[in-house]
Amino acid sequence: MERCFYQFYYECDQPINPENFMYPKNNALSGLPSTEGGKLQLTGNYLRSYVNNYYIVDGIQRGKSFNLDVDRENFDPENLTVNFPPGYGSFILHLDKNFRISMLLNYAPPYISQCSYKDSILTLNGFNFYNNQSVAQVYINGVKVSIVSIDHRLLKLDYYLIYYSQRININIIIGDVALENIFTCDIKPPPVSITTTVSTSKYNSGIITITGNYMLSSQTSSTNVSLISSENKSYNCEYISSTKSQIVCLLEPGEGLINKVKIKIDDVENLAEINFKYGVPQFTSTNAIQIDRTNEFSLTGINFGNINDKNGTVKLLIDGNENKEIITTSISNDETKLSFKLPNICETSVKLSIEVNGAISNNSIVIKPQPTFILAPSRPLTNGSSLHIDKYFLCKDKIVKPSITVDSSNNHIDCTIISSFVASCNVGVGTGKHSFKFYEDGIEKINLFFQYAPPTIVSHNVNGLKTITLTGNNFGIDSSKCNLIFANKNVTCKVISDTTITFDADSQYDYGNVSLIIDSIQMSNDNYIIMLNFENKEHDNKSKKIEKVLIPTLVCGAALCAAAFIGYKYRENIFKKIDKLKNGKSNVKL
Repeated sequence: MERCFYQFYYECDQPINPENFMYPKNNALSGLPSTEGGKLQLTGNYLRSYVNNYYIVDGIQRGKSFNLDVDRENFDPENLTVNFPPGYGSFILHLDKNFRISMLLNYAPPYISQCSYKDSILTLNGFNFYNNQSVAQVYINGVKVSIVSIDHRLLKLDYYLIYYSQRININIIIGDVALENIFTCDIKPPPVSITTTVSTSKYNSGIITITGNYMLSSQTSSTNVSLISSENKSYNCEYISSTKSQIVCLLEPGEGLINKVKIKIDDVENLAEINFKYGVPQFTSTNAIQIDRTNEFSLTGINFGNINDKNGTVKLLIDGNENKEIITTSISNDETKLSFKLPNICETSVKLSIEVNGAISNNSIVIKPQPTFILAPSRPLTNGSSLHIDKYFLCKDKIVKPSITVDSSNNHIDCTIISSFVASCNVGVGTGKHSFKFYEDGIEKINLFFQYAPPTIVSHNVNGLKTITLTGNNFGIDSSKCNLIFANKNVTCKVISDTTITFDADSQYDYGNVSLIIDSIQMSNDNYIIMLNFENKEHDNKSKKIEKVLIPTLVCGAALCAAAFIGYKYRENIFKKIDKLKNGKSNVKL
């Protein structure tokens, strides 16, 4: 039934007196309508006192009027359920027919909940984006960007190809309603995989490569990486280098399963789930290989570590106990091959395990060493001394009647028994490398090689202008086996005795390194330097005498005198420059 002012209608069922009319007051809307539309509660007093229709709320937007339906079910004149259609921007609601009481409102502002970037498309998730590109404006760092597609909750932008991790500021305006706050979007470095050239075992940590996108900043930056285990322990990965697609870092020792990686480049941080596991040492060999019936063994496995790592330890255990006499000789770079030397144990079999910085291998291996003989690391002197031969892994059997033969000779050299398991065999005077056979009671036990000690130069003396005498050890007695290079030239070597060698330099002005090889054995002290004409304590006086001898006579022809003088100045210049060499100036050019 319609209500009306009595002065405007001759017939009216419910006339209204405007002087006594109660206009709406205390009015409020329960929220801002979504751009997708929806129901909201309009509350207040006298909301339906002066309207044409209880179930319509009038409004105006962008100069055009519109009507909003009010739910009829459970109708309450002071608590109206109003249905808003999809829309955007500002609008006015009129609460009375005379438009005296109005509400200035707007659809809810756009809201960004999440951003992501891939293949030059920036994707924004959120609300109230509406679904019409023509009413939307998007700005990144103050610059307007193109919209690829738009819907109420999803907005895709065409943003130029990004290679770097960075932080950007986004503003969205839908109609005349903007974001309440500028949204900060981080182009985060998302890790895709973790690889390593080592096992990243517990003992030696390891250099790992984290592969992904935007792993680099376009500016000078600080990069921090940490890996988080399933037990929520955080392990630092010390930054080494990065490119746009990967970060290389040194992971600190740890243990267990890693399931998260946190990367922070400048102010941009990303925490991503990724699976990675610290290594635990494990044997894959079924038995250890004894190398040439010596005390050295090799085996294979994984996560054996790095014996050169100062921050970790690699221990080999016998029957679960550490034996410090076990020597780890090498571990391959990929940590899959291990070589070691056993002490002279009496057991016929032992159980070996490995411990890496506290992490013990999850399996062990049984070693059954075969009896063998070991050449001690001594090298006999060329003037005659002995080899020491140790009997290994036969603690119950003492050495009996030991002897050796050298090279192709069948003549046995008797050895001396030093202890129950060590023999000393005098190989006599000699040089170079030789094979030998070791016998017990006439029975051959082992065939090995030995070499004499290397030559060593202790001092030298210059005799006359260019004859040099070298003094040292292990020169032998055979000049034909002496190979000598001085000042990058081969010179003729004369072996006077096991401790003395002489040779002549090409020039009295030669200087440089000495390289000495006796019967294929290189000298032990490299970089031995000799400078001629400057080895005497009376160097200054002799230099003056030589200079005087070189001064040309004045009684000569002009051309001959000039040539002689040039030769004298050249020699004088040589002396000065070599003097500088004697004073420690190594960059003098002759």
